[in-house]
Amino acid sequence: MDNYNREESDQIDQYSRVERWCKDQINNGSDFLFDPVLFQSTMKATSREFNFPLESLQSFFRSIHIKHIKSTSHKVRNNLQTKYIKDYVQGKSIIDLAKDANFSPALLTRRILEEVTNIDLTKKGALGTALKNPFEELGSIDIIKQEFRKSEEEWQQQQQQTDR
Repeated sequence: MDNYNREESDQIDQYSRVERWCKDQINNGSDFLFDPVLFQSTMKATSREFNFPLESLQSFFRSIHIKHIKSTSHKVRNNLQTKYIKDYVQGKSIIDLAKDANFSPALLTRRILEEVTNIDLTKKGALGTALKNPFEELGSIDIIKQEFRKSEEEWQQQQQQTDR
């Protein structure tokens, strides 16, 4: 085998190792998926470990992660009422729910807000506006559907007691 073929083979092996690492981290729901600071430090360390350009690693990782989110989205949507909203109402954080589902916290937040609020989803961009300006758009308990207000009121009472 000449040098060119050997280098090409080494690059393919390196690519395969990086791809396997990305898939393993995503499939195992690694903690760095839910923490932006940890994500950046993990990506930098992995880039050095595999001698793989950081920008390429991040791009590659994101494309694999997007495929994972798309393939698990239906499962999250199917379990939204029976598991995630129930657990959310009982006080579990969005981050913990997202870790359990191995799903994007932002997308899970969006799905939960669609279900528990009275946001007029027929208005284009209403949910996106609420996510961008939560204090302005979601700051009143009136936005929460009646069946979910009890947990919100309990949370607010706990916050008031903690503040004392």
